[in-house]
Amino acid sequence: MVEQTLDLSQAHDVETHVATCTACQGVMHSLATGPTAVGTPPPGSEPEAQPLGESVSLGERYEVKRLLGRGGMGAVYLARDLTLGRDVAVKLHGAGSGGDRLHREAIAMAKLAHPNVVTVYEVASHDDRLYVAMEYVRGGTLRTWLTEQHRSWREIVALLLDVGEGLVAAHAAELIHRDFKPENVLVGEDGRARVSDFGIAHLGKRTSERIISLVPDSDVTTPMTVTGAVMGTPAYMAPEQLAGDAIDARADQFAFCVVAWECLLGVRPFPGNSLAALAVAIERQQPVRPTKTAVPQRVLDVIKRGLAADPKGRYPDLPTLLAKLRATTARKASRWVVLGTLAVAVPAAVAVTAFATGGGREDSCAVDDTALAGVWDDELRDKVRAAFVAARPKDGLTLEGRIERILDKYAEAWAASRREACEASRRGNDQPEVAELRMACLDRKRDELAGLTRSFAEADARLAGRSVSAALGLTSVTSCNNLSALVAPDRVPDQIQRIQVELQRAQLAFARGLRLLGKLDPAIEKAENAYRVAKELHYRPLEAEALLLLGDMKDRKGDSETAIKLLEQAAIAANASNHRMVAAEAWSNLAWVVGYGARDFDRGMFAVQQAAAALEGISASPELSAQLTNYEALILETKGKLADAKSKYLAALAAYEKIEPDSWKISIIYNDLGGLERKLGNLDASRDLHTRALAIRTRLFGEAHPFVFSSLNNLGTVAFTKGDMPEAERYFEKAKAVALEVFPPKHPQTALVLSNLGSVYDRQDNLAKSVASYREALAMYEALRGPTHPDVANAHQQLGNALRQQDKLAEAAAAFDRALAILDDKPDNPQLPKLLADYGELLTAKEPKRAEPLLLRARDIVEKEAPDDPELAYSLTALGELYLATKRPALARPALERALAIRTADKATDPEDLARTELALAKLAWATPSERRNAVELAQAAKQRLEAAKVTHRKGYKAVTAWLTAHSSAK
Repeated sequence: MVEQTLDLSQAHDVETHVATCTACQGVMHSLATGPTAVGTPPPGSEPEAQPLGESVSLGERYEVKRLLGRGGMGAVYLARDLTLGRDVAVKLHGAGSGGDRLHREAIAMAKLAHPNVVTVYEVASHDDRLYVAMEYVRGGTLRTWLTEQHRSWREIVALLLDVGEGLVAAHAAELIHRDFKPENVLVGEDGRARVSDFGIAHLGKRTSERIISLVPDSDVTTPMTVTGAVMGTPAYMAPEQLAGDAIDARADQFAFCVVAWECLLGVRPFPGNSLAALAVAIERQQPVRPTKTAVPQRVLDVIKRGLAADPKGRYPDLPTLLAKLRATTARKASRWVVLGTLAVAVPAAVAVTAFATGGGREDSCAVDDTALAGVWDDELRDKVRAAFVAARPKDGLTLEGRIERILDKYAEAWAASRREACEASRRGNDQPEVAELRMACLDRKRDELAGLTRSFAEADARLAGRSVSAALGLTSVTSCNNLSALVAPDRVPDQIQRIQVELQRAQLAFARGLRLLGKLDPAIEKAENAYRVAKELHYRPLEAEALLLLGDMKDRKGDSETAIKLLEQAAIAANASNHRMVAAEAWSNLAWVVGYGARDFDRGMFAVQQAAAALEGISASPELSAQLTNYEALILETKGKLADAKSKYLAALAAYEKIEPDSWKISIIYNDLGGLERKLGNLDASRDLHTRALAIRTRLFGEAHPFVFSSLNNLGTVAFTKGDMPEAERYFEKAKAVALEVFPPKHPQTALVLSNLGSVYDRQDNLAKSVASYREALAMYEALRGPTHPDVANAHQQLGNALRQQDKLAEAAAAFDRALAILDDKPDNPQLPKLLADYGELLTAKEPKRAEPLLLRARDIVEKEAPDDPELAYSLTALGELYLATKRPALARPALERALAIRTADKATDPEDLARTELALAKLAWATPSERRNAVELAQAAKQRLEAAKVTHRKGYKAVTAWLTAHSSAK
């Protein structure tokens, strides 16, 4: 593996094993790092006998004295140049493949003449084995130099500047080193540093092809790669080199900065348990560092730029970087990273392996403060606090306190899960593949957290208002323990493809954090890029993940039609690749968008069934199961199946209470169940549930939040149903104020509360204000939902009723026509019967022949679905009034009596609706002299009911009063 001559499948197997085997990590380190150095052995080590058989010379010129080191490509010996009388280092290539590499190294280094580059004297062969004679450096490697004694940061920077000049000289000769690391820097006893080991260098800007055949006459311009691998030491590689892309001198700049970071802080900036994990860590741009260090921040800032994942983000060349770094040592030390001192840490010998394992025998499963550096640490906490205070001077600190508690709890859960996963791997409870998947899953949770917290640090007032619900919406880290879901998707066999997949998964996780805050456009851009990469790689699991996120975000933007298509494609891709958890999420989201949002109940219930089936095949997520049950309840309620819906709500409530009692998700069930109780006529129970939901939400989110808006709006609806218009108006106005603060200028929830206020103004006989509010809501719905959405139909219907109250009958009819044109294509929509009844009632006076089929259709729809539904009373009453107007009392009586029975039994019946039915019956009874007393009593009961409801300004009250005035004296 060190020689990089394994085939693809062998390389993958070895990499996977080494990631969790500390013994093999030590072996890999021994082969891949120190022993190939051209220098004296580390202090305390004994020189080995040279293994040249009986020969003690190389030709007639070099007499071998002892072995200096051995590596995967050959051995290095101390020898005496008998011709010139000086000691030299001789690198002798081993038998077998790879002689071309040594030949290339010699040619590359011979091009250089610089005090900070090892000098090459001669290239020759002995017994068909190539060797290179070069300058013998008395001393050791850069890593050895660090271990000999404590080095101040200024000493280290000074040495690195010299080393950098050696690389600059190489770049001036159009050479790119490609394998710069501490073991390839020699520090002589004279204190001078030299760059060595140019064996895989090449000229100019080249692509690191992954499949190249080595030919006998290959020279320095031939890319030195092998089948299925990229050359170099991955721990120090630039991401473009890891991915096998085109590289230039900026790849060496990246490696130089990795070495500098490690030398100064004692830890490499980017850890990783595999090549894929290392590439993702670089992409995250969250360099690891100790919480305390004496290295000034200005020094780290210079180095950090050279670590940019995108070469364009680095310095234009290495001289520019060195000039910046040199300037940091010239200034007076004024700013330090953290108060306190810490001797420069020395990496353990096994801290670097050929695969950047990030630890060896001494490594433990402890999760220290650096694990969430740049994601949720003291520095970011301070930035968030400052941003919140600036964005919301009144409650910024209070809001930040809520955020801090939530994120601290999440960080603790993340650290505990990571530690548990590490310990399970060490105990052998998890197979290496599972351990890798668990760690990758936890890394994605960290990326999601980063997407959130970094946005918090730049929060404006609107974003800060959404911060608590966003933090509470973070994906639970416990999902990484769902092993059956983790191992289900098809694996990526190719190593480079694995890197690309993990990079995109990191971006998707970051996008999920942005989505939680409503930053949809940048999140969509990341998801679309991930989808593009997935298609190029023909990797369906990543395709499904990207489509799932895109579908969710399109729905949040109000584009439900596109959302449905994307979610259906996500479900197909997930099923095709055995990605059952994503399949379950895609079907669950479809249940919401199709069944509840678009009111397509059959498709919605089908999606519920598909999601449940997907969850059966894995260790189901309790939260996803509870959410799915809640979606099913919403569909049933919207469809009018109230008893079934209540049963599902209670099941979802019980499930959430087991997961986390008194949580924000409990408040969602309280909210939904409260709405159902209102429909069932249990108004006190409804108000209690909404009040409990509001209390939880205000405690968690503060006064201005979308969830608080929802509770206020629902309490207004309960008050409206009870007939308390002043209280309803107060709640709706509060809800409107919150909506204008927390939602964009045009939003469905703002349109909803405008419609509700229109209904209140209508009941208060403020008809001009009512019509204006309805028109504003209608325009908003049309802009957001499109002209054919059921919400638009409902807005037209409400506007039509308000215009009828103003006696603008032609305009009212036009509004009803538009509403009916929309809902005629949606016969199962529960709004349709009421719309037909309202339109029929409007037409009864002047066009009874057009009115009757509308009213009969309304009656038949409800009777077929739910014969005892209170909605039936609307069409029955309107039919009774039509039959009275057309002189058909025999048909009017059964319709009106049945309507009265329904409305009397319904606790939630609107007083005006009941009074209207009573007045119609009074008119019917008056036609029979023996029933006139009963007729007057019915009318008087209607009048008293309206007076009790304080709607004496309404047309219904005026009609009852006028009828009583005309008939009471004549009874």
